[in-house]
Amino acid sequence: MDDTVAVLNVETGVETTVDSLLQIGSVTKLLTATLVMQLVDEGLIDLDAPASEYLPGLRFGEGCTVRNLLTHSSGVDGDFVEDFGRGDDAIGRYVDACDELEQVLPVGSLFSYCNAGFVVLGRLVEVLRARPFHLVLKRAHLRPARPVPYGDPSGGRAVVPNRRGPHGAAP
Repeated sequence: MDDTVAVLNVETGVETTVDSLLQIGSVTKLLTATLVMQLVDEGLIDLDAPASEYLPGLRFGEGCTVRNLLTHSSGVDGDFVEDFGRGDDAIGRYVDACDELEQVLPVGSLFSYCNAGFVVLGRLVEVLRARPFHLVLKRAHLRPARPVPYGDPSGGRAVVPNRRGPHGAAP
């Protein structure tokens, strides 16, 4: 990818470059959930089946379903941040290490933000697609977009009230 068509900060207007580093954080949860729901749509996953049905030996959130993972209701203390390095087996190694995570709530009882649950979902995608997560994601959603000339799609109407620029009132 040789071109970029974004800004790092909408207030300063600093443009991205091909070397820009971005914190993607929870944005990947949307992409992971989309990949999971595509598997549901294809009949390869049942949202109400235990995640361990697709990942034999999984001890994460004993009895939690795919739906529990998607809705942050596995009951697992999922704030697990460890570096498992790079490589196609990194997600699998992370999920294996999740066996030690504590079940702090009954499955399905409450919403409790769980980053680790989404890594488990990523592993589920890898197993069912028989390819590393990054390749599944790239093929499904991350094909480079062709830059298009930037214009004012609003025709001069204020898209964001009280804001100047292409998405607000004309200067």
